[in-house]
Amino acid sequence: MVGCIALASCASNEIANSADVKQSGIHQRYTISYTEENNQTHVKAMYRFGGENGTTLVLSPPSTVTFNGENMTRYESELVGAYYNAAFSKPLPNGAKCTFVFTDTDRKTYTNSIMFNPVLLGQIPKEVKKGLPLEIPMVTNPLKFGDKITVHLSDSTNSNSFVLENVNLEKRLIIPATILNELSGTVSLEISRSNNSLLTEKTDEGGTISFEYILKKREFEIK
Repeated sequence: MVGCIALASCASNEIANSADVKQSGIHQRYTISYTEENNQTHVKAMYRFGGENGTTLVLSPPSTVTFNGENMTRYESELVGAYYNAAFSKPLPNGAKCTFVFTDTDRKTYTNSIMFNPVLLGQIPKEVKKGLPLEIPMVTNPLKFGDKITVHLSDSTNSNSFVLENVNLEKRLIIPATILNELSGTVSLEISRSNNSLLTEKTDEGGTISFEYILKKREFEIK
């Protein structure tokens, strides 16, 4: 039980062939993550039998998975089991429709998409006066159902976070003074935009598709 808590889940790392399981019982999980710090986009597909934490699956011919029309590469690890991955040394185009197509061994296809929504941040002031809000130029596509922007701030001893959903940002991010008042000195600012949604085309086991755009850490002073 301790090991499960440490790993945040009890997901299996066992590996089986998809031809050996009931096709309608395959759980699908798709993730797209961009990190500004290293300018990398990682795309991942994982299939399991026995629920969202069940045995990982290697797709048996003629079963395949593609991302935006390109075959994904299979990987296996002792930690997580089998999965499929694609990587890009850049962000995907703004507003791009990202599509996974999974074909099972019965040649039934499941198509699921999510939008790639970057966050462009303007110049942050070097200093912010205690008791005042912080306004930062920020451009991103409108937040729709399931979208959220997470803002995390921390100094040497304290931290604070808040989440924005279903709001019109009007090309700026305002961090309230009530949030900043709990911090002092050098403050680190971390911002990400994400979406985690249920699949529209799924087996009886269902599945999810998610997107995350993670900005590199910024710093400013509160005086």
